[in-house]
Amino acid sequence: MMLNGRRVFEYVLDDLDLSVYRGKMTIVASTDSGAYRELFMKAGVETIGRPAALATDTAPTLPVLWNVLPRMEKRCGHRFDAVMDIYPCCPIRPRGFIDKVIDLWKKEPRYSIMPVLPCPQRFHPTLAVPIDDNGQLHYVIPYGDQAKQAYRLSVYLAGGAGFLIPRQNFDIYPNPSPPGDAHLGFGERKGIVVDPSRFVDIDSPEDVRRAIALLLRGKALGVCDAPTD
Repeated sequence: MMLNGRRVFEYVLDDLDLSVYRGKMTIVASTDSGAYRELFMKAGVETIGRPAALATDTAPTLPVLWNVLPRMEKRCGHRFDAVMDIYPCCPIRPRGFIDKVIDLWKKEPRYSIMPVLPCPQRFHPTLAVPIDDNGQLHYVIPYGDQAKQAYRLSVYLAGGAGFLIPRQNFDIYPNPSPPGDAHLGFGERKGIVVDPSRFVDIDSPEDVRRAIALLLRGKALGVCDAPTD
């Protein structure tokens, strides 16, 4: 897909190249497309084939990562510290956001770090998740007064901006079967807020128009704050 004269994934690569952790990263693209594999290779990105069963619109994310991780560790000859997944359909995020995710994980390495958007947003309400004052996301919600006191804010998941899973989670939670249990592999999660005015997840023509407008106006730059700051 093209966006303002460039392929969408090129904007993601730009963000990765700007990271202070770039020298410690191994950037990998998993794809079942020979054409895209060639494009990624030309861009200097490691590529790995994706099985057809994991290349559908409904395939959960974690089994895909499980498919990639051991193969890449074998190829590179070492064990990774963490896995960060960034969707190529999310070309715009605040400048420095990737580093903020990694910085937060380094402070609290047992947590997966999940990008979130403050409510209300136009996403489906079933994706709303309570977040506490420490930034921890809660998927089992208590009822009554306890809930009202514990959770004063709900957020929407925005994983495409770049979520991070500690490597040890892949040992604690083996490759899930059935795929419906894939979410368990994230373990304990903390949220980091994405400025919605500087984030675009392309899912419609409206999103494309908004992304181009942000690029042209230069509003894709800036910073955002983690709830734990």
